[in-house]
Amino acid sequence: MKWLVVLITVWCNAQSPIISMEDMADSKVAGAWYKDVNNEFGKFVGTWKFENTATNTSFTIKLQKKESFYIPLFNYYQDLLVGEYRYVQNGVEIVNTLSNLNVLHTDEYDYNITGYVLLDVNTATLGSRKKILLNFKDPQRDYLDVNIIVTFIPAMIGSPAKINVTWGGQLSFVEEGQPTEIRVPEQEYILTKQP
Repeated sequence: MKWLVVLITVWCNAQSPIISMEDMADSKVAGAWYKDVNNEFGKFVGTWKFENTATNTSFTIKLQKKESFYIPLFNYYQDLLVGEYRYVQNGVEIVNTLSNLNVLHTDEYDYNITGYVLLDVNTATLGSRKKILLNFKDPQRDYLDVNIIVTFIPAMIGSPAKINVTWGGQLSFVEEGQPTEIRVPEQEYILTKQP
């Protein structure tokens, strides 16, 4: 009986191919796992913070890697980067979704930061590295479709790792009288890795 369980487990795994997420095609393979085989997401995982002490303003992002997250719409599994954030302006907390990261959601869009799209960067000063495109949601204004582009900046002697966050645009249908911007100002941020 023990051998039968092992045999069934091996057979089931053989039916679900592991495909590098960097090789994702337009058509998806049902049951496949689109895996972060090069661990590109690993360097983005953690808590990151921008702080301006002169204005008592801070922006904190916490990111986690979710492996083999089931995407029911397409019937496959996908490695994702998900996250939440906190924004404080002039010492007043404007938005804080960090506790949502502790919830095990079954829909990736229940997280306020989510994505998997890797973008290549190749410049003389940066060398070859990856950026990641993430959806960014304001839970009070979830009708706004906003993206952020996050670039990893490696640690150097005397300086911890950082991420650069820029805004990738917005495409939204906004009803008359509704706010047209998220509550986090859309400016460039450099966030430092927290211990």
